[in-house]
Amino acid sequence: MSRKIDPAILKALSLEAASTTIASHGGSGFASTFKITSTGSDGQEKLFFVKQGKGKGSEIMFAGKKSSFNSMSEVISGE
Repeated sequence: MSRKIDPAILKALSLEAASTTIASHGGSGFASTFKITSTGSDGQEKLFFVKQGKGKGSEIMFAGKKSSFNSMSEVISGE
């Protein structure tokens, strides 16, 4: 059975629902993980990894990840 992709994800990644699929991929004890596969109008395949969680623990974990990724981006870009 095919899982429905949240329209907000499709919009954020500029993907077309008709050419995009999502499937469980890996996992963890506190989050669900998914692989999104999409084929663009140019025929090029794009792959994305999605992690989804619920509750206060996940909120804290994602805030920490965001902070870490922002810090890495600043270092890499020299900002």
